[in-house]
Amino acid sequence: MIRWHLLPLLSIALVATACDSPDGTGSNGRCGDGLRASGEECDDGNAIDDDECTNACTTATCGDGIARTDLGEGVIGSEACDDGNDFDGDSCLTNCSLAVCGDGILRTDVPEGEEGYEACDDGNDEPNDECSNGCVLQICGDGIIQPERGEICDDGNDSDNDACTNRCRPAGCGDGSVFEGQEECDDGNRDNFDGCLNTCTAARCGDGAARMDLSAGEEGYEECDDGNSDSDDACLTTCIAARCGDGIYRRDLNPSHEDYEECDDGNDSDDDECSTACVSLGCGNERLNDGEECDDGNIEDADACRNDCTLAVCGDGVIRRDLQQGEEGYEACDDGNDVHTDACLTTCQVAVCGDEVIRTDLLEGEEGSEVCDDGNQADNDACAGCQLAVCGDGFVREDVAEGEAGFESCDDQNEVDTDACRNNCIEAVCGDGIVRTDIAEGQAGHEACDDGNQVPDDECGNSCFPPGQGTEYRMTFPQGAVGAAQCNPWVAWRATLNAGQVYNTVRFGREGGAESVCNGAQANQICQALRSAQEVSVNCGGISWGVRAQCSAQAQWRPEPELFLGNTACSCTGTRALRPCIYNANWGGYDQRICNGAGQRVYVSCE
Repeated sequence: MIRWHLLPLLSIALVATACDSPDGTGSNGRCGDGLRASGEECDDGNAIDDDECTNACTTATCGDGIARTDLGEGVIGSEACDDGNDFDGDSCLTNCSLAVCGDGILRTDVPEGEEGYEACDDGNDEPNDECSNGCVLQICGDGIIQPERGEICDDGNDSDNDACTNRCRPAGCGDGSVFEGQEECDDGNRDNFDGCLNTCTAARCGDGAARMDLSAGEEGYEECDDGNSDSDDACLTTCIAARCGDGIYRRDLNPSHEDYEECDDGNDSDDDECSTACVSLGCGNERLNDGEECDDGNIEDADACRNDCTLAVCGDGVIRRDLQQGEEGYEACDDGNDVHTDACLTTCQVAVCGDEVIRTDLLEGEEGSEVCDDGNQADNDACAGCQLAVCGDGFVREDVAEGEAGFESCDDQNEVDTDACRNNCIEAVCGDGIVRTDIAEGQAGHEACDDGNQVPDDECGNSCFPPGQGTEYRMTFPQGAVGAAQCNPWVAWRATLNAGQVYNTVRFGREGGAESVCNGAQANQICQALRSAQEVSVNCGGISWGVRAQCSAQAQWRPEPELFLGNTACSCTGTRALRPCIYNANWGGYDQRICNGAGQRVYVSCE
């Protein structure tokens, strides 16, 4: 409830307040009362320090240390920050905007490596100048390859003598920087006749490039440089031009040349054998003087007369070049010694394998070394290529009979013991105990097994196939009539024989007994005749083998071929024949009566 007796007092107070100052500024007001008193720039009556009027009743301005938040971004007077200083190199610029990379003002208040650090700030958006858009210096040597700035390498160091120069280019001869360990020098020019060649090697006498950057008398001066080690031509090995009287006898000129020298003894006397004009007064003047064996007046030391006026002989150390091979006195070499077993024989012929002289100047294994030399070119005896013949050298010896030590029937120069040539240089055969792996199943010589024995009825038959497998027909025949049990496997076995295959061996025998074997071309004839049911008769190893297509037109006789040895075709004479499809008791047998004989287990194989 309003106390009405207080209303007069309240009215008096309000009138008194309103009458303090005619312009509304109270001379006795306080900051924050909402009335701008004298000494106040403003007074918005609130406690907000970051609006237009601060809590100190001063108008908000950039630099007062209070960031205004009452204005939207972009509005005049808005502030992103206000650090109250006039330093432009920190996080808040003097225009009260936040420092950012690209504003053109370099921040200096952040240590390198911390977020916000700027190495540069050029205020543009050009990515390929010295200051990147990330405010990072882009200069050669910063360790970052910048192809867009033309850098091919950048190793981040200040060495100009390594693989990457201080121009951020790979070191190369001619760039003017000496690449340590690779270049002796690099003067950056293309002058090949100064102290540094165009190959970046230091100029030296003998390099073939005469220096032109020095005057006579200066160290390193060269009159000439022919790049060779000959002292008897126009340029000495000291890079001084040859001249008569230098004591070096020139050999590169014809006698008609004005600088030709017959001799050069290096002195100024005309009383000896060589004049001061380099004219010979002794040997070489084409006159036979006392003590001379010859004098042909030339400077050729490799003809019949040496330059010391002695006759050329084999063993004098100078190879004659005036003769053709085959002419008397011809020399292919001349090493000046009397050793007959080195590279040059004492006959002045080059040592070769087959000259019947064993070289002793080389170690075993060196090119040209010889262990033997039988004087022939045959590689199939005890000495092949001047090395002792051994099994595995690729040459089949023919000088040793079978059964003698060193005999070889083959030599394939490998260490494979399961191919056609065993590692003892004996041809592989079925029964040698080694299963061949170089021949595919179905091809001649293929072995499914090889137990190294001649037991026909064990797990590996004598044809190197398990009984009943491969190219082998093996069957039990009873005493009396035979039928489909014997005939059908015979038909199936014949069907496995291949017209395109060459069979090298055919076997016919009985288990537990003997067998007959035919090898070579006759074996293939027999096997192909069995395959095609064609008649054939061949003599193989002194035994007559034959195939008869059909012995009888009787109904019980199927038209299948018979195999016989001797003259037993279609008869009961003889002791070796096989007729699996005769369908009677005359089926044959091995080493027994072939008509109505005893029961046997017999086999035929084509290999």
